[in-house]
Amino acid sequence: GINMMHRVLSGAVLSATGSASYLFMNMLQRVQIHNYGAFHDIVSNFVDNHARKVSGARGAVSGGTLPPHRPIITVSNHSCNADDPLLWGALLPLRHFLTHPHAIRWVLGAQEVCFTNKLLSHYFTLGQVIPCIRGQGLMQPAVGTALEKLNQGGWVHVFPEGRVNQSDTLLKCRWGVGKLVAMADTTPIVLPLYHRGMQDIIPLDPSYVYMPPIISSSSSPSNPTDMIASSSSSSSLQDGQPHVTVTSSRPKGPLLERIWRNMPSVNKKVDIYVGKPIDFTEEVSQLKKKCKEEEGTDRIDLLQKQTFSNIAAKIEVELRRLQEQAKGT
Repeated sequence: GINMMHRVLSGAVLSATGSASYLFMNMLQRVQIHNYGAFHDIVSNFVDNHARKVSGARGAVSGGTLPPHRPIITVSNHSCNADDPLLWGALLPLRHFLTHPHAIRWVLGAQEVCFTNKLLSHYFTLGQVIPCIRGQGLMQPAVGTALEKLNQGGWVHVFPEGRVNQSDTLLKCRWGVGKLVAMADTTPIVLPLYHRGMQDIIPLDPSYVYMPPIISSSSSPSNPTDMIASSSSSSSLQDGQPHVTVTSSRPKGPLLERIWRNMPSVNKKVDIYVGKPIDFTEEVSQLKKKCKEEEGTDRIDLLQKQTFSNIAAKIEVELRRLQEQAKGT
């Protein structure tokens, strides 16, 4: 049926894109991975165990520190538009892309960058990219979709800065990643990554201007499925919520000139630093306990937002630690 066809096409897109990224990063760039063992223990073993679960094989891959069916969230800085999928081409073995591509991450991607026309919308949807509208907040469908993937025992990658940032200063981590951690049925393990040098492969186009969404007071209904398939330049929230107009951040100028400016460079030095896995089980347990005590009051929303903020802040601390490590090498 349609679902089977979608799965086949999705597998083909994930395999082809992942394999191309693997070859590009391992043959045409100079990549050094720091603390790769932590990534292998958490992510590579997760992919292997996910594949065994799908195939019905018994037992889990030994040697990892992650329980077989616990979801994971990877987070990283965002220094070029091709961080995803190039990061995974550098970090994952080729066999993962070829044999069980559907175990590869789901990722939140900016709708005004990735979903600007029907062709790109289909490609990124098949590539397990969830359309996210910057400025729409924690209640948008993208967050719900990412939670659904985590509740299915999946892997979600988040760029908590919220946009491409090629400066030497990390932007503040947004609360969305905190909500994903706190509201998942099973608290995910969070693995921070920091990379340096990706901006040299594809520098930010000088004509690129980040234009935050325009929020007006009009209202209209929305449908997450329509949002994924739509090639329009606007999307809206549920009835009674502000209408968000997504303004394009794409580079301007003649097409061939833009293509030439954005051609990836080769033989660049890329360093990827894998951080310490963070387990937020205690924080989430405390939130649930406090919410139970405050049941029926108006403090629950405040308690949740404080926890989301605290989780995001703790992730930001680890990313900044990795950045300092990178500066010292």
